[in-house]
Amino acid sequence: MTVEEGAAPESRPAGEAAPATDDRPELQIRELTLRDLAEALADDSLWQGPVHPITRHRALAQLKNPRADPDDVVLLIAYEKGEIVGYLGVLPDRVIAHGHARKIGWASCWWVDPARAGMSGFLLLMRAMRAYPEGFGACGYTKEAAAVYDRMPQFQVFSEKQGVIGFFRLRGMVDLGADRLPRVRPFAPLLRVLASPLDWALGLVQGTWARRSLRRKALRFEYLPEIDDEAAAFIEDHRRDELLKRGKAEFDWMLRHPWILRAPVPDRNAEKYAFSATARDFHHFCCKVLDAKGAMIAVVILRLRDGELSMPYAYWREGAEHEVVRALLLHAVATDCESFRLYNPTLVSCLKRYSYRLFLPIPATRRMVVTKRLARAEGLGRYIQDGDADNGFT
Repeated sequence: MTVEEGAAPESRPAGEAAPATDDRPELQIRELTLRDLAEALADDSLWQGPVHPITRHRALAQLKNPRADPDDVVLLIAYEKGEIVGYLGVLPDRVIAHGHARKIGWASCWWVDPARAGMSGFLLLMRAMRAYPEGFGACGYTKEAAAVYDRMPQFQVFSEKQGVIGFFRLRGMVDLGADRLPRVRPFAPLLRVLASPLDWALGLVQGTWARRSLRRKALRFEYLPEIDDEAAAFIEDHRRDELLKRGKAEFDWMLRHPWILRAPVPDRNAEKYAFSATARDFHHFCCKVLDAKGAMIAVVILRLRDGELSMPYAYWREGAEHEVVRALLLHAVATDCESFRLYNPTLVSCLKRYSYRLFLPIPATRRMVVTKRLARAEGLGRYIQDGDADNGFT
Protein backbone atom coordinates (compact mmCIF):
# COMPACT_ATOMS: atom_id res chain seq x y z
CA MET A 1 0.00 0.00 0.00
CA THR A 2 1.28 3.44 -0.92
CA VAL A 3 -0.03 6.47 0.94
CA GLU A 4 -0.62 9.62 -1.12
CA GLU A 5 -1.24 12.89 0.69
CA GLY A 6 -3.77 15.20 -0.12
CA ALA A 7 -3.98 18.35 4.51
CA ALA A 8 -20.84 34.77 7.63
CA PRO A 9 -23.16 35.82 9.50
CA GLU A 10 -25.80 37.61 7.48
CA SER A 11 -24.70 41.00 8.77
CA ARG A 12 -21.22 42.35 8.08
CA PRO A 13 -18.96 44.12 10.58
CA ALA A 14 -19.37 47.87 10.60
CA GLY A 15 -17.36 49.66 7.97
CA GLU A 16 -16.69 46.55 5.90
CA ALA A 17 -17.05 46.81 2.15
CA ALA A 18 -19.65 44.64 0.50
CA PRO A 19 -18.31 41.20 -0.46
CA ALA A 20 -17.22 40.80 -4.05
CA THR A 21 -19.78 38.96 -6.14
CA ASP A 22 -19.38 36.53 -9.05
CA ASP A 23 -21.83 35.88 -11.85
CA ARG A 24 -24.27 34.03 -9.58
CA PRO A 25 -26.10 36.72 -7.59
CA GLU A 26 -26.81 34.37 -4.69
CA LEU A 27 -23.11 33.49 -4.22
CA GLN A 28 -20.75 36.01 -2.66
CA ILE A 29 -17.02 35.71 -2.02
CA ARG A 30 -15.62 37.71 0.88
CA GLU A 31 -11.86 38.28 1.04
CA LEU A 32 -10.30 38.94 4.44
CA THR A 33 -6.87 40.53 4.69
CA LEU A 34 -4.67 40.26 7.74
CA ARG A 35 -6.05 43.62 8.84
CA ASP A 36 -9.63 42.34 8.44
CA LEU A 37 -8.76 39.22 10.44
CA ALA A 38 -7.55 41.36 13.33
CA GLU A 39 -10.86 43.25 13.30
CA ALA A 40 -12.80 39.96 13.19
CA LEU A 41 -10.92 38.75 16.26
CA ALA A 42 -11.82 41.95 18.05
CA ASP A 43 -15.56 41.69 17.36
CA ASP A 44 -15.76 37.85 17.26
CA SER A 45 -17.80 38.04 14.06
CA LEU A 46 -16.43 34.89 12.42
CA TRP A 47 -17.41 32.56 15.25
CA GLN A 48 -21.11 33.25 15.68
CA GLY A 49 -22.63 30.85 13.15
CA PRO A 50 -22.72 27.06 12.67
CA VAL A 51 -19.60 27.10 10.45
CA HIS A 52 -16.26 28.48 11.60
CA PRO A 53 -13.95 29.31 8.68
CA ILE A 54 -10.87 29.53 10.91
CA THR A 55 -10.04 28.87 14.55
CA ARG A 56 -9.22 31.73 16.86
CA HIS A 57 -5.76 30.42 17.65
CA ARG A 58 -4.94 29.96 13.95
CA ALA A 59 -6.14 33.51 13.30
CA LEU A 60 -3.90 34.77 16.10
CA ALA A 61 -0.99 32.85 14.60
CA GLN A 62 -1.63 34.40 11.19
CA LEU A 63 -1.32 37.86 12.73
CA LYS A 64 2.21 36.98 13.88
CA ASN A 65 3.42 35.76 10.47
CA PRO A 66 6.77 37.53 9.92
CA ARG A 67 6.33 37.29 6.14
CA ALA A 68 2.81 38.69 6.00
CA ASP A 69 1.69 42.27 5.37
CA PRO A 70 -1.55 43.88 6.61
CA ASP A 71 -3.13 43.85 3.14
CA ASP A 72 -2.33 40.19 2.38
CA VAL A 73 -5.43 38.05 1.83
CA VAL A 74 -5.46 35.24 4.40
CA LEU A 75 -9.04 33.93 4.21
CA LEU A 76 -11.73 33.72 1.54
CA ILE A 77 -15.31 32.82 2.48
CA ALA A 78 -18.15 31.85 0.14
CA TYR A 79 -21.66 32.80 1.19
CA GLU A 80 -24.94 31.67 -0.28
CA LYS A 81 -28.08 33.36 1.00
CA GLY A 82 -26.10 34.63 3.99
CA GLU A 83 -24.73 31.23 4.99
CA ILE A 84 -21.15 30.00 4.72
CA VAL A 85 -20.90 27.33 2.02
CA GLY A 86 -17.12 27.25 1.65
CA TYR A 87 -13.84 28.79 2.69
CA LEU A 88 -10.18 28.75 1.73
CA GLY A 89 -7.37 29.73 4.07
CA VAL A 90 -4.10 31.16 2.76
CA LEU A 91 -0.65 31.29 4.35
CA PRO A 92 1.25 34.33 3.00
CA ASP A 93 4.88 33.61 2.21
CA ARG A 94 7.69 34.79 -0.05
CA VAL A 95 10.36 33.40 -2.31
CA ILE A 96 13.47 35.17 -3.58
CA ALA A 97 14.67 34.76 -7.15
CA HIS A 98 17.69 36.68 -8.43
CA GLY A 99 17.42 39.03 -5.48
CA HIS A 100 13.75 39.83 -6.14
CA ALA A 101 11.25 38.95 -3.41
CA ARG A 102 7.95 37.53 -4.65
CA LYS A 103 4.90 37.48 -2.40
CA ILE A 104 3.17 34.11 -2.71
CA GLY A 105 0.40 32.26 -0.92
CA TRP A 106 -0.13 28.65 0.14
CA ALA A 107 -3.55 27.03 0.43
CA SER A 108 -3.77 26.02 4.09
CA CYS A 109 -7.35 24.74 4.20
CA TRP A 110 -10.11 24.42 1.62
CA TRP A 111 -13.62 23.38 2.51
CA VAL A 112 -16.90 23.34 0.58
CA ASP A 113 -20.28 22.34 1.97
CA PRO A 114 -20.92 18.97 0.27
CA ALA A 115 -24.64 19.65 0.21
CA ARG A 116 -24.23 22.89 -1.76
CA ALA A 117 -20.84 22.64 -3.40
CA GLY A 118 -21.66 23.95 -6.86
CA MET A 119 -18.95 26.27 -8.18
CA SER A 120 -18.05 27.82 -4.84
CA GLY A 121 -14.88 25.76 -4.31
CA PHE A 122 -13.53 26.59 -7.76
CA LEU A 123 -14.38 30.28 -7.37
CA LEU A 124 -12.62 30.42 -4.00
CA LEU A 125 -9.48 28.99 -5.57
CA MET A 126 -9.61 31.38 -8.52
CA ARG A 127 -9.97 34.36 -6.20
CA ALA A 128 -7.04 33.17 -4.09
CA MET A 129 -4.90 32.88 -7.20
CA ARG A 130 -5.92 36.39 -8.23
CA ALA A 131 -4.92 37.70 -4.79
CA TYR A 132 -1.42 36.26 -5.26
CA PRO A 133 -0.53 36.90 -8.91
CA GLU A 134 3.18 36.19 -8.37
CA GLY A 135 2.55 32.70 -7.12
CA PHE A 136 0.07 30.43 -5.38
CA GLY A 137 0.44 26.79 -4.43
CA ALA A 138 -0.36 23.86 -2.19
CA CYS A 139 1.55 20.97 -0.68
CA GLY A 140 0.41 17.83 1.08
CA TYR A 141 -3.16 18.25 -0.10
CA THR A 142 -6.03 15.77 -0.16
CA LYS A 143 -7.08 13.57 -3.07
CA GLU A 144 -10.15 15.74 -3.58
CA ALA A 145 -7.99 18.85 -3.94
CA ALA A 146 -5.57 16.96 -6.19
CA ALA A 147 -8.39 16.22 -8.61
CA VAL A 148 -8.96 19.96 -9.00
CA TYR A 149 -5.30 20.97 -9.29
CA ASP A 150 -4.66 18.24 -11.86
CA ARG A 151 -7.44 19.57 -14.10
CA MET A 152 -6.45 23.22 -13.91
CA PRO A 153 -3.97 24.39 -16.58
CA GLN A 154 -2.78 27.20 -14.30
CA PHE A 155 -1.01 24.72 -12.00
CA GLN A 156 1.90 22.36 -12.44
CA VAL A 157 3.73 19.96 -10.15
CA PHE A 158 6.79 21.70 -8.71
CA SER A 159 7.98 18.86 -6.48
CA GLU A 160 7.05 15.21 -6.00
CA LYS A 161 8.86 13.47 -3.16
CA GLN A 162 8.89 9.75 -2.47
CA GLY A 163 8.91 9.36 1.28
CA VAL A 164 8.16 6.74 3.87
CA ILE A 165 5.81 6.18 6.78
CA GLY A 166 7.62 4.00 9.28
CA PHE A 167 5.48 2.04 11.73
CA PHE A 168 6.93 1.26 15.15
CA ARG A 169 3.70 -0.41 16.24
CA LEU A 170 1.53 -2.79 14.26
CA ARG A 171 -1.57 -1.18 15.71
CA GLY A 172 -0.66 1.93 13.73
CA MET A 173 -0.71 -0.08 10.50
CA VAL A 174 -4.06 -1.55 11.50
CA ASP A 175 -5.49 1.94 12.09
CA LEU A 176 -4.21 3.17 8.73
CA GLY A 177 -5.59 0.13 6.94
CA ALA A 178 -8.98 0.54 8.61
CA ASP A 179 -9.03 4.21 7.59
CA ARG A 180 -8.02 3.65 3.96
CA LEU A 181 -9.43 0.18 3.19
CA PRO A 182 -13.13 -0.38 3.96
CA ARG A 183 -12.74 -4.15 3.82
CA VAL A 184 -10.30 -4.07 6.72
CA ARG A 185 -12.54 -2.10 9.09
CA PRO A 186 -14.68 -5.02 10.34
CA PHE A 187 -11.54 -6.91 11.33
CA ALA A 188 -9.71 -3.98 12.92
CA PRO A 189 -10.62 -4.81 16.59
CA LEU A 190 -9.38 -8.39 16.23
CA LEU A 191 -6.24 -7.27 14.43
CA ARG A 192 -5.43 -4.79 17.20
CA VAL A 193 -5.69 -7.57 19.79
CA LEU A 194 -3.41 -9.81 17.76
CA ALA A 195 -0.92 -6.97 17.29
CA SER A 196 -0.50 -6.28 21.02
CA PRO A 197 2.06 -9.01 21.88
CA LEU A 198 4.04 -8.25 18.72
CA ASP A 199 4.09 -4.57 19.58
CA TRP A 200 5.41 -5.43 23.03
CA ALA A 201 8.25 -7.42 21.47
CA LEU A 202 8.99 -4.59 19.02
CA GLY A 203 9.21 -2.19 21.92
CA LEU A 204 11.88 -4.31 23.59
CA VAL A 205 13.95 -4.45 20.41
CA GLN A 206 13.66 -0.70 19.83
CA GLY A 207 14.51 0.16 23.44
CA THR A 208 17.61 -2.02 23.35
CA TRP A 209 18.74 -0.40 20.08
CA ALA A 210 18.20 3.10 21.47
CA ARG A 211 20.29 2.45 24.59
CA ARG A 212 23.12 0.88 22.59
CA SER A 213 23.02 3.59 19.94
CA LEU A 214 23.32 6.37 22.49
CA ARG A 215 26.29 4.67 24.17
CA ARG A 216 28.05 3.80 20.91
CA LYS A 217 27.54 7.05 18.97
CA ALA A 218 27.41 9.36 21.99
CA LEU A 219 24.82 11.65 20.41
CA ARG A 220 23.70 14.44 22.67
CA PHE A 221 20.87 16.93 22.34
CA GLU A 222 20.34 20.50 23.45
CA TYR A 223 16.68 21.50 23.37
CA LEU A 224 15.70 25.05 22.55
CA PRO A 225 12.51 27.02 23.28
CA GLU A 226 13.41 29.11 20.23
CA ILE A 227 16.25 29.38 17.75
CA ASP A 228 19.28 30.89 19.47
CA ASP A 229 22.08 32.77 17.72
CA GLU A 230 24.31 29.72 17.41
CA ALA A 231 21.56 27.62 15.86
CA ALA A 232 20.54 30.47 13.55
CA ALA A 233 24.11 30.82 12.28
CA PHE A 234 24.36 27.06 11.75
CA ILE A 235 21.13 27.07 9.73
CA GLU A 236 22.40 29.91 7.53
CA ASP A 237 25.70 28.10 6.94
CA HIS A 238 24.14 24.72 6.12
CA ARG A 239 21.05 25.71 4.15
CA ARG A 240 20.67 23.96 0.81
CA ASP A 241 19.25 25.63 -2.30
CA GLU A 242 15.87 26.04 -0.62
CA LEU A 243 12.71 27.40 -2.17
CA LEU A 244 11.48 29.20 0.95
CA LYS A 245 14.69 29.82 2.92
CA ARG A 246 12.96 30.06 6.27
CA GLY A 247 15.06 31.12 9.24
CA LYS A 248 14.99 32.15 12.88
CA ALA A 249 12.00 34.52 12.58
CA GLU A 250 9.83 31.90 10.84
CA PHE A 251 10.87 29.02 13.11
CA ASP A 252 10.31 31.02 16.29
CA TRP A 253 6.88 31.95 14.98
CA MET A 254 6.10 28.27 14.34
CA LEU A 255 7.26 27.22 17.81
CA ARG A 256 5.41 29.99 19.65
CA HIS A 257 2.12 29.97 17.73
CA PRO A 258 1.00 26.41 16.87
CA TRP A 259 -2.07 25.87 14.73
CA ILE A 260 -2.95 22.75 16.71
CA LEU A 261 -3.65 22.94 20.44
CA ARG A 262 -3.20 20.08 22.89
CA ALA A 263 -6.56 19.00 24.29
CA PRO A 264 -7.35 15.76 26.16
CA VAL A 265 -11.02 15.80 25.15
CA PRO A 266 -12.80 16.97 21.96
CA ASP A 267 -13.12 20.71 21.56
CA ARG A 268 -16.65 22.11 21.56
CA ASN A 269 -16.02 23.89 18.27
CA ALA A 270 -14.70 20.78 16.49
CA GLU A 271 -18.00 20.24 14.70
CA LYS A 272 -17.97 23.80 13.36
CA TYR A 273 -14.48 23.72 11.83
CA ALA A 274 -13.75 21.15 9.14
CA PHE A 275 -10.05 20.76 9.92
CA SER A 276 -7.95 19.79 12.92
CA ALA A 277 -7.88 22.38 15.68
CA THR A 278 -6.80 20.18 18.59
CA ALA A 279 -4.95 16.94 19.20
CA ARG A 280 -4.53 14.76 22.26
CA ASP A 281 -0.78 15.31 21.98
CA PHE A 282 1.00 17.99 19.96
CA HIS A 283 4.60 19.06 20.48
CA HIS A 284 7.43 20.70 18.59
CA PHE A 285 10.95 19.76 19.65
CA CYS A 286 13.67 22.11 18.46
CA CYS A 287 17.14 20.85 19.25
CA LYS A 288 20.82 20.94 18.43
CA VAL A 289 22.40 17.56 17.70
CA LEU A 290 25.90 17.29 19.18
CA ASP A 291 28.64 14.74 18.60
CA ALA A 292 30.82 13.08 21.28
CA LYS A 293 33.05 16.16 21.47
CA GLY A 294 30.13 18.51 21.92
CA ALA A 295 30.35 19.98 18.41
CA MET A 296 27.09 20.84 16.71
CA ILE A 297 26.43 18.59 13.72
CA ALA A 298 22.76 19.39 13.10
CA VAL A 299 19.77 21.54 14.02
CA VAL A 300 16.38 19.86 13.70
CA ILE A 301 12.75 20.61 14.43
CA LEU A 302 10.65 17.56 15.25
CA ARG A 303 6.89 17.42 15.64
CA LEU A 304 4.88 14.83 17.57
CA ARG A 305 1.17 14.64 16.92
CA ASP A 306 -1.01 11.89 18.37
CA GLY A 307 1.63 9.19 18.10
CA GLU A 308 3.16 10.24 14.78
CA LEU A 309 6.59 11.87 14.65
CA SER A 310 7.87 13.98 11.76
CA MET A 311 10.86 16.22 11.06
CA PRO A 312 9.63 19.43 9.39
CA TYR A 313 13.11 20.97 9.26
CA ALA A 314 16.62 19.55 9.36
CA TYR A 315 20.00 21.18 8.74
CA TRP A 316 23.19 19.15 9.08
CA ARG A 317 26.91 19.27 8.62
CA GLU A 318 28.14 17.49 5.51
CA GLY A 319 28.34 13.76 6.15
CA ALA A 320 26.11 13.89 9.27
CA GLU A 321 22.88 12.71 7.61
CA HIS A 322 23.06 9.29 9.31
CA GLU A 323 23.26 11.00 12.70
CA VAL A 324 20.17 13.06 11.81
CA VAL A 325 18.26 9.87 10.99
CA ARG A 326 19.48 8.33 14.24
CA ALA A 327 18.23 11.39 16.10
CA LEU A 328 14.80 10.94 14.52
CA LEU A 329 14.64 7.27 15.47
CA LEU A 330 15.88 7.89 19.01
CA HIS A 331 13.13 10.44 19.56
CA ALA A 332 10.58 8.05 18.06
CA VAL A 333 11.57 5.37 20.56
CA ALA A 334 11.80 7.80 23.48
CA THR A 335 8.31 9.20 22.82
CA ASP A 336 6.85 5.70 22.25
CA CYS A 337 5.30 6.89 19.02
CA GLU A 338 3.42 4.55 16.72
CA SER A 339 4.88 5.88 13.47
CA PHE A 340 6.97 8.55 11.81
CA ARG A 341 6.74 10.28 8.45
CA LEU A 342 9.70 11.51 6.38
CA TYR A 343 10.06 12.87 2.83
CA ASN A 344 13.60 14.28 2.66
CA PRO A 345 15.24 12.12 -0.05
CA THR A 346 18.70 12.06 1.56
CA LEU A 347 17.31 11.05 4.95
CA VAL A 348 14.88 8.54 3.45
CA SER A 349 17.84 6.84 1.77
CA CYS A 350 19.65 6.61 5.11
CA LEU A 351 16.58 5.05 6.73
CA LYS A 352 16.79 1.91 4.60
CA ARG A 353 19.37 0.28 6.85
CA TYR A 354 16.84 0.29 9.71
CA SER A 355 13.80 -0.91 7.74
CA TYR A 356 12.18 -4.09 9.10
CA ARG A 357 14.64 -4.14 12.01
CA LEU A 358 13.18 -1.16 13.88
CA PHE A 359 10.10 -0.28 11.86
CA LEU A 360 7.86 -1.45 9.04
CA PRO A 361 7.97 0.95 6.06
CA ILE A 362 5.16 1.97 3.74
CA PRO A 363 5.94 4.20 0.71
CA ALA A 364 4.34 7.65 0.76
CA THR A 365 4.18 10.44 -1.81
CA ARG A 366 3.95 14.18 -1.26
CA ARG A 367 3.41 16.64 -4.11
CA MET A 368 3.72 20.38 -4.28
CA VAL A 369 1.84 22.25 -7.00
CA VAL A 370 2.31 25.93 -7.83
CA THR A 371 0.98 28.29 -10.46
CA LYS A 372 2.96 28.18 -13.68
CA ARG A 373 4.13 31.78 -13.39
CA LEU A 374 5.91 30.88 -10.16
CA ALA A 375 7.18 27.52 -11.43
CA ARG A 376 8.79 29.16 -14.46
CA ALA A 377 10.51 31.94 -12.52
CA GLU A 378 14.27 31.78 -12.91
CA GLY A 379 16.54 31.60 -9.90
CA LEU A 380 14.20 29.74 -7.55
CA GLY A 381 15.61 27.24 -5.10
CA ARG A 382 14.41 23.68 -5.63
CA TYR A 383 15.14 22.14 -2.24
CA ILE A 384 11.91 21.48 -0.31
CA GLN A 385 11.90 20.88 3.43
CA ASP A 386 9.24 18.58 4.89
CA GLY A 387 7.70 21.51 6.75
CA ASP A 388 7.51 23.90 3.79
CA ALA A 389 4.23 25.47 2.69
CA ASP A 390 1.97 24.95 5.74
CA ASN A 391 3.16 21.42 6.61
CA GLY A 392 5.25 22.54 9.57
CA PHE A 393 2.21 23.85 11.42
CA THR A 394 -0.12 20.86 11.42
